[in-house]
Amino acid sequence: MQIVIDIPDDVYKRALVYKDVQLASNRANDLSELITAVANGTPLPKGHGDLIDRGQTLKECYDIPIDGDVFKVVQYETLLGVPTLIEADK
Repeated sequence: MQIVIDIPDDVYKRALVYKDVQLASNRANDLSELITAVANGTPLPKGHGDLIDRGQTLKECYDIPIDGDVFKVVQYETLLGVPTLIEADK
């Protein structure tokens, strides 16, 4: 499963020391797996725009051939109708 979480920068930095480290697993306490997942996660860049489901959007695109290349085109109105998964970081 993939999720997006918002955590303080200092917590993330402390988790990074466990990147690529195999911690002992304990079914009664999933803390080690959570720390490893956070440490190996991908941070969103500061100032990112709205994140949308590209696959959903591209269902309504069409191809335009130009000078031997083919470009996928999506109407702007189609993009406006796609739900935002994560709001922009302002």
